[in-house]
Amino acid sequence: MCSALGQKFQEQYGLKLLERRGPPQGANVFFRFQLAEPSGTLSWPAPHRVAEPQRERPQYQQRCTASTSEGSVYLVSCVGAKRPTATAAKDLYISDWFVKARRHVERTGCPWFILSAEHGLVPPDEVIAPYEKTLNTMSAGERRRWARRVIGQMAELMPAAKHIVFLAGARYREGLTEYLQQRGVVVDVPMQGLRIGEQISWLGRS
Repeated sequence: MCSALGQKFQEQYGLKLLERRGPPQGANVFFRFQLAEPSGTLSWPAPHRVAEPQRERPQYQQRCTASTSEGSVYLVSCVGAKRPTATAAKDLYISDWFVKARRHVERTGCPWFILSAEHGLVPPDEVIAPYEKTLNTMSAGERRRWARRVIGQMAELMPAAKHIVFLAGARYREGLTEYLQQRGVVVDVPMQGLRIGEQISWLGRS
């Protein structure tokens, strides 16, 4: 076996056997070779490489970055249906609409925040307790104060965002859209004008 192996190396790689030490058969055999032609080169078999599958880029990903400070950012409104105990904000809201909205934004790879009627701009991993407040029952003055609070949080959490995508109703956008546009931010509202059932359908397809 060992003799055949030495012969194979000589033939395949153009080597000259200089020395062989060890038993005639079995393991622990030492071979010493040199190139048969000093100017020659060894031609080793090319390694087999497996091509990685190509993945489709989700919508808006070309403008996303790993940082929440620039690129595209999604803003998702809170909903009424919540878990009964404190948890990460992304897990607190349990309506079908919110679950689909969360799945949609997470597929894009973009940073995102929740627009909470109680807490303002909330990172998805921040732990918060359930609450009953909603912008839909607030007065116009209360909503303006809420918007000013969110604007202050935006300046802190996403000061250089270039593109905002709202998955939120009109009352969650009022007071924010004009501020963002004045900052030169591109604002998209992909579900504008859709009823709630149509929004759920759109989120399920996207």
